[in-house]
Amino acid sequence: MFKNVNLTAGDGKAGNAGSDGTQGLDGDNAAAAQNGAAATCTGAPGTQDGGKWPGASACGSKGGNGGLANKGLAGEDGAAGLPQTSVTPPNIKNGGAAGSGTNNGTAGVAGSNGTSGTLATAAASSGTFTSSGFTPANGNDGANGFPGQGGGGGGASAGSGSCIGASGGAGGMAGCGGGQGTGGKGGGASVALLSWQSDVTVSGCSLTSKKGGDGGKGGAPRRGSGKSGGQGGPAGVVSEARAMAVRAAPAAPAAPARAPQVAGAMRSFGTEPSPASPRRCSPKALAEQKGPAARCKVPT
Repeated sequence: MFKNVNLTAGDGKAGNAGSDGTQGLDGDNAAAAQNGAAATCTGAPGTQDGGKWPGASACGSKGGNGGLANKGLAGEDGAAGLPQTSVTPPNIKNGGAAGSGTNNGTAGVAGSNGTSGTLATAAASSGTFTSSGFTPANGNDGANGFPGQGGGGGGASAGSGSCIGASGGAGGMAGCGGGQGTGGKGGGASVALLSWQSDVTVSGCSLTSKKGGDGGKGGAPRRGSGKSGGQGGPAGVVSEARAMAVRAAPAAPAAPARAPQVAGAMRSFGTEPSPASPRRCSPKALAEQKGPAARCKVPT
């Protein structure tokens, strides 16, 4: 029995915030194995593969293979990156197109972003009391995010005759989805008097409760980042006729030697050489010269 007493509860304690999701792994960096092979007319193979990855990443992402190049024929398109589901937008064929004629193959396109994980269900509207005390209504955990789609492989260029075009580079690896954020914890209750399976008599009493505690904030997801793909094979002489023309072309003639510069340029009002450029004269002309302005100095 409670008689003539004032019972005042304190504020409920705020719930703890949920933990942020773990950072999704970034995609792997491309290396030499992801680059395409160069075009060539020298001992060209029948086919040459495009760049490729040895397998999918730990979370299932994979850049598309580069397009296959064929000797004397058109190349092939680059393959689409994986996965093509649980990404936004889904089912995108992002491989580059093969080149036709003398055109190069086109680059692959970036993959779609991974779909966000499923949102957590809402917490219960209130906590519960038991014989051991009060249990807050905690928030629920979210779900892991999905990996992004790998970049599309580059298309191969065409070859002709005994030449083979350049093969395409592999698409880049996408990042993995972020780990789930955990739910925030429920706030505490403010209770002035609790009677558990017992009768209580209250006479002339004042019962005052305060504000319940705020629920904690749920954790945030964090996704990984994708990386660039491999490079397409370098362009080269892919036409047999062009290669033969290059081999058969004669060497360019050497440029004629320039005449040596003469001290004292030609006068602007005539074509007579300056005194610094003496003429060669016959003995007769030399004998007929008079005065200091004579021009003939050396007999021929």
